[in-house]
Amino acid sequence: MKNEPPAIDPARLLHETANSAAEDLFFDEQQATILLAASGTLSRKTAAVYGRIAAAVSARFPGHPVHVKVGATAVGEWLTAHHARGGAGCRRIGIVPLHLVSGREFAALEAVVAASSETAGATNCVLGRPLLANADATRRVLAALPQSLPRPLARDEALILVVHGSQTARAIAEYGAAAALARKIDPRLILGALSGEPRLDDVVVACRAAGLRRTWLLPFTVTPASTAGQAIGDHGPDSWQAGIEAADLVCTPLL
Repeated sequence: MKNEPPAIDPARLLHETANSAAEDLFFDEQQATILLAASGTLSRKTAAVYGRIAAAVSARFPGHPVHVKVGATAVGEWLTAHHARGGAGCRRIGIVPLHLVSGREFAALEAVVAASSETAGATNCVLGRPLLANADATRRVLAALPQSLPRPLARDEALILVVHGSQTARAIAEYGAAAALARKIDPRLILGALSGEPRLDDVVVACRAAGLRRTWLLPFTVTPASTAGQAIGDHGPDSWQAGIEAADLVCTPLL
């Protein structure tokens, strides 16, 4: 079967994160600025995704400046420059993390925001939560994902969402909670991790236990990730696609 376009709409997915930050920041306050703090590296593909996210947030909060910075260092530099300009007429900054979980990159962002807050003066910075740290946002996204496939899931089909994984305690807990919530929403919705748990073997066992013989394999990432795509959908002997097919399950990767 020919691969279809990615099932996840990143702008819609991260829109949930914007709503999470909005719960803590009063965006109806005049002159509030929204800073989207992304992780990873900036490329042509990721820049396009971040542009879509910024457009979605601007539509959700009209009249408020929206900026995008990639990496904790870039966020810190933007905040320092902003404070040096005396806040540029903005009293509040809502920092929306474009992260799935509270991993190492989010911890670095937290440290940068905390250090900046010590010299913020009248500017009040509020840092939102990663997507999977917000149970309500996680539930909405997980419930919507099967509906965005090229066609409805059949009874014997699984939608496998593969995350990068993390070794930090908070991120592991958030991944575990998301996996449990996915099973509660739909037993055919299964999370797996390239690093950590649930492992590929765990996912295969879960599929067999639920009588699922066919699978859709999808990287659960914010932006296109070539490394994750190769590890998941490449036909090499160590890829997830190869492992799933070796278990006599049909696998259709969506990369």
